[in-house]
Amino acid sequence: MFSASTPSVALSPDQLKSIPDRVSAGANGQNSVFTDGCSPLAPVLARKVARHVLRSTSKIIPSCFQFRLGGAKGVLFQDPSLDGEVLCLRPSQTKFESPDLNLDITLTSARPLALFLNRPLIALLEHHGVPLQNFIALQDLAIRDTQKIRSSLFDAATTFAQHGLGASFQLESLFKNIAQILQLEIAPSVSEVNPATVQLVILKIAIAHGITYILREIKHRGRIRVPDSYTLLGVSDEWDCLDEGEIFAQVYDPRTQETVPIEGRLIITRSPQIHPGDIQFVRAVRRPQLEHLKNVVVFSCRGARSLPSMLGGGDLDGDIYNLILDDTLHPPKRVTADPGAYEPLKPTVTPHECGVNDVVDFVINYIKSDLLGYISTLHLRISDINGLDCNDCLRLAEAASHAVDFPKVGTAVDFKSLPKAPEGPRPDYLSGEGYRPRPGDDRYYPSAKALGKLFRRVPTDEYEAEEADWTDPIDFRKIDSALAPAVRRCLRRLRTSRFGAFSADLEMVPQEDVVDEMHHVFEDYREQLLFIAKTHTISKKADTWLSEAELISGAIMERYPDPKKRREVTMTLNLQTQELTRKIRAEFSLQDSDADDWNEDDIFDAIGYEEDPDVERLCNIFNRARAAWIASQETLEQDVDAFGAQSFAMIALGSMLNAIKALGRL
Repeated sequence: MFSASTPSVALSPDQLKSIPDRVSAGANGQNSVFTDGCSPLAPVLARKVARHVLRSTSKIIPSCFQFRLGGAKGVLFQDPSLDGEVLCLRPSQTKFESPDLNLDITLTSARPLALFLNRPLIALLEHHGVPLQNFIALQDLAIRDTQKIRSSLFDAATTFAQHGLGASFQLESLFKNIAQILQLEIAPSVSEVNPATVQLVILKIAIAHGITYILREIKHRGRIRVPDSYTLLGVSDEWDCLDEGEIFAQVYDPRTQETVPIEGRLIITRSPQIHPGDIQFVRAVRRPQLEHLKNVVVFSCRGARSLPSMLGGGDLDGDIYNLILDDTLHPPKRVTADPGAYEPLKPTVTPHECGVNDVVDFVINYIKSDLLGYISTLHLRISDINGLDCNDCLRLAEAASHAVDFPKVGTAVDFKSLPKAPEGPRPDYLSGEGYRPRPGDDRYYPSAKALGKLFRRVPTDEYEAEEADWTDPIDFRKIDSALAPAVRRCLRRLRTSRFGAFSADLEMVPQEDVVDEMHHVFEDYREQLLFIAKTHTISKKADTWLSEAELISGAIMERYPDPKKRREVTMTLNLQTQELTRKIRAEFSLQDSDADDWNEDDIFDAIGYEEDPDVERLCNIFNRARAAWIASQETLEQDVDAFGAQSFAMIALGSMLNAIKALGRL
């Protein structure tokens, strides 16, 4: 299947270079492709791609890009030995021939991803002897870290970013900027406001919703963060400097500009983990030939079988891999199990040229026959009773491998070939969010496995959403008082720089016609936001919809019996709010929405490395965002319950603070 992507660079045929895959003869005559889906590109082209896709002028360019190019897809990584604007393609990347030469990007290695446990991984580690107490220690740490974000905006920013919360409204940078530029924290209640805190009800509730969301994930999905461990895109060792069983990895954080090398013995795996051999020990080493690669894991091209293929049938066309450095999660025997080896299903081949009807048939068949979720749940049910290494679980591991390949080969897993589900109650950790198993329950039993014990340690009453006082939702006066000194500092810096002529362009008191314009922008925003709120609730009541706090946090508070359904709804919700907020920010700069959705992570790009930063544009963004802030204030003064006004104010505040931060770097 092809992922959604962002259009990037139009290439010419002379920029493409065909190179062979690296293949080794494996067991039973089965070839192992070490470069499956992966190839190099020249650094000059990588920079050009980054400028188009990320709008980045940073000196740091991602080492790796997941891409689409006509009928080819996979991963591209930088190779300093390539000159010009060259891109290499391998046979394993080409799925079909196409004349289209537009290079589209779906993902980059710009940032390392955090590592989270999940239910199958916890069950697998427990099977290999990891003690329950080690999971409990990580769970307790995750709960403590989650609950403390009520009192620290910096902690809230980090936690929201790790869990993908509030991205549409750029809450990570907003939280940081309120704390750093305005030097304020969120008041815990109306009665506890002090000089260092400010009343921002919508952010207070958004943080509470974020806590609720994270604790639900910990309880119902076993999603527990593992500190100092990482999730990275996989690439091949083009330089042939890694031995079998070795990897290379280093993580780079563009915000701190810190590089952390990874060395020593660790566990590597990828989701879904279902076979006892889906986790393997490897040794991370340093190699000078690979020092230019960051936020990727480099796999050896030596041996009889590629390591990615041992991890649940992985490859290098965009798969992400979990590197567990925490030795408390390493099996005490220092070994795991032989990896699964499965005969792949034969691909479905049409006797004629594929047309629209064939695509429609495939999509319908995929919807009807996608059994991966069912297989994973059935595997948990059976393993809870009989263990992970029972015959039924091993059969399900093979079926899961085939189900993962279904989108690629078009051949579905036969439902009738799967083991039957156990009769009787299910383990309690499989109960839905709206159900509370009780002693003697005939639907669920208290599981004796680690998953059951971890599930029961997150009591229901600790993740109820809290109520809020809406009498004074935003203290505009206090924020303005904190904003004014920051603007004065910015003006002083402008006047003493080569951009002094622009100092008169920064206005704390916007023009009335601009404020009137922002009232109209708000009305359009409110209408679209309300539509999103109404179409993403499971309530059938006409007067019930998602709250503003749910919309800006991306955390829906309604209980879903099926967590997968919640994730699907949340995904569409975030896509729509992202597009809406992008349009609003474009109104602040009077530019196209696709070209102007920047946040704190773009600050050092917008100013730090440009020879001639667009100071006039930044001043314009501040002034128009300031007008939107005033429009929000006037709206709430007339109607404290005006839907959309608080979130509109947060978009405006975020844009003002981003502009001030950028101008402050001159």
